Amino acid sequence: MALRVIVEVEGRDYRVIHAKRVEMPAPERPTAAAIAPQGIYAELRNERDEPLYQASLSTQLGGGMEVFSPEGSARRVNAGDGKQTVMLVLPDEADATSLVFLQAPGPRDRDVRRIGTEALAEPEELARFALPTGADE
Repeated sequence: MALRVIVEVEGRDYRVIHAKRVEMPAPERPTAAAIAPQGIYAELRNERDEPLYQASLSTQLGGGMEVFSPEGSARRVNAGDGKQTVMLVLPDEADATSLVFLQAPGPRDRDVRRIGTEALAEPEELARFALPTGADE
């Protein structure tokens, strides 16, 4: 079983427009050696607000595109903050109670907390939704 979630994103507004458990293979959990999240990502969380699964959205969101000049150079530009629709297929974790969208801190973020000698910036929570219970939405 998997959980299929369709999210509409407009600027910084997130809205779940569909969430349903479906009979399909669920994505595998990332290994312990997985790289820390970058950009925008979603997390399934349990009732203690602990992350159970992460899915990157950076390739699905952003609206960027490459622009090529007649001289052959290329650059990436923002295509605007229009409405986007993203479909996620997530593992149907029995403990999961919420779906949280986060923005990983960029290299210039100064809002950090110190753990030992290592500075870790906190991700910004963009949206949080309770997961559906039962077989449907």
